[in-house]
Amino acid sequence: MFFFLPHGVCCVLGVACAGASAASTVVGMLLQKEGLARDNKAIFRLGVLVFTIVKPGAQFVALFLAPVSLVAPLASVAILLNAVIVPWCRAETISRRDVWSGVMLVVACMGATSLGPHSTNTLSYTEICDLADKSRDVTLALSILTLLLALNLAVAQAHARRQLSLPSEPAAPRPFLGVVAAAFVPSAASALNNVAIKVLLHGLLSGPRLSLVAWAGALAFTAFLQVWSTTVGVQFFDMLVYVPIQVAEQILVTVAYGAIFFEEAPASPAGFFACIGAVALGVLLSQS
Repeated sequence: MFFFLPHGVCCVLGVACAGASAASTVVGMLLQKEGLARDNKAIFRLGVLVFTIVKPGAQFVALFLAPVSLVAPLASVAILLNAVIVPWCRAETISRRDVWSGVMLVVACMGATSLGPHSTNTLSYTEICDLADKSRDVTLALSILTLLLALNLAVAQAHARRQLSLPSEPAAPRPFLGVVAAAFVPSAASALNNVAIKVLLHGLLSGPRLSLVAWAGALAFTAFLQVWSTTVGVQFFDMLVYVPIQVAEQILVTVAYGAIFFEEAPASPAGFFACIGAVALGVLLSQS
């Protein structure tokens, strides 16, 4: 934490970094999609680089400066950019529904930012351990569900690769439950990754210790899972369908899990969660 800056300033800077992270999400996905469409490995690898370096870097700084529950709603910026950039690249016209859903998302995002928690405390390592112990059941359940859906995604990817190598093979099945399940994997991985980042930051501020290595391992694994599952999701689904659902799930899961783990209370709980609900509604409106 920048101790010499007021909490309000830190939150504003955190919000800016969260917006940059969301923007790099769309850019990274789009470059990967274009690289696959053109069979251009350079463009694809550039997309992976943006998604693995720029996005998490900006997110890391955002989480360093602001609470998880405040940073998470800013991911809706990715939906707005996706709704504008992807049709532009395809020379398509933006529909009226996209415009109205975009307006709703902007308003809901601003509301969630203003009504969310505006301070984040430096916790001792003992307090971090206590918080982790209190939320261990939720963490375990979320981790197991994420791994099961990731396994399903890996099976679908293996079928797709077999179909490419053996044209006589039947069409590769898409992940069970479709885009909702496929998008949940990077969404949950992002939520777990955000918490791991916050824990590491607080733990290091309390003094480096060997036990933080486990959290560093969790950070690395969830980061890999997020990048891998997003790449697979972009391969299976159209970005105009995949991105809004993935981002909405990411916001909802991250806000809920972050609030449970860190016991972060919004300034106005009713208004904050109403705005989160409006984000979800805006995503539904964006779907044809």
